[in-house]
Amino acid sequence: MTHVAIWIGGAPPVPRALVELPHVDLVIAADSGLDVALDAGVAVDVLVGDLDSVTDQRVEAFDGEVVRFPADKDFTDLELALDCAVQRGASRIMVLGGGGGRLDHELGSLLVLTLEKYEGVAIEARIGSAHVRVVRGRVELTGAVGQIISLIPVTDSVEGVTTVGLRWGLDKATLQRGATWSISNEFALPVASVDVVAGVLLAVQPEAFEPVA
Repeated sequence: MTHVAIWIGGAPPVPRALVELPHVDLVIAADSGLDVALDAGVAVDVLVGDLDSVTDQRVEAFDGEVVRFPADKDFTDLELALDCAVQRGASRIMVLGGGGGRLDHELGSLLVLTLEKYEGVAIEARIGSAHVRVVRGRVELTGAVGQIISLIPVTDSVEGVTTVGLRWGLDKATLQRGATWSISNEFALPVASVDVVAGVLLAVQPEAFEPVA
């Protein structure tokens, strides 16, 4: 298993959980994610992107691999970083950053995680205080009892959705994209699970991590 962390840009504060990362095999920074990672004391192996937002001094001092793209490109820096991770054999990817950026970028960043080309990779994102998991098949989730979790369908329909350990359970439910009745569920147990028969959804814990003071 190859565990890859991808750092993206975003406004502070950076959650404490991002600084205290578990072991990863490779750290990739997507453009200004280099600044975010280094400010958090995390060493970076590969820098990817058009490098239009990362600090010039950081790029000049960086001694890792640089994969640079032209500014006029068809993909976001995050998607290029995800592709880079997959090309290097990633089986699990964590996307990390402070959050607080442009709404269109944040929305695009979440949706790109669900692309079919990443179907064989376990992907999660820790953005600001939020924890996001891409759900295909089955995932286990951890959280404090009473903590909010929302299940957001991203395909036209998500079928056979079954949950265990949430306050309002689902049993082989079908969630249509745009529906909001699976928003603001709660953990009833510290460990919960979500099973999906067909389709893709995002499991979002909006307040999973405590920001650094």
